[in-house]
Amino acid sequence: MTTNYKNPGSLITVKSLKKLFEDIPDKTNITFRGKCSDCGCEVIIEITPVAGGYGLQGGALFNRKASGYIAKCPDCYKKTAIEHTVPDKAQEIFLPPKP
Repeated sequence: MTTNYKNPGSLITVKSLKKLFEDIPDKTNITFRGKCSDCGCEVIIEITPVAGGYGLQGGALFNRKASGYIAKCPDCYKKTAIEHTVPDKAQEIFLPPKP
């Protein structure tokens, strides 16, 4: 069963991504595999360090204080992004790849 979160939490921050890479120093990229919190489809998000931050491809990753991370597929993120106000810099970093 898929849980449709009205408020998925906040987009994962550069600070949180930096900590993930510091906790696993031998990794040059991190792959998150899971299900979209809205539609339930498989989500594979590749996280890679880039100049000035981190790039995510394959979806959006949200930080939930109580339950860790949740993911959204690109299509569901596009629908949700309209409902949430996100700073411009975060939108540049976390927009899903264009088909």
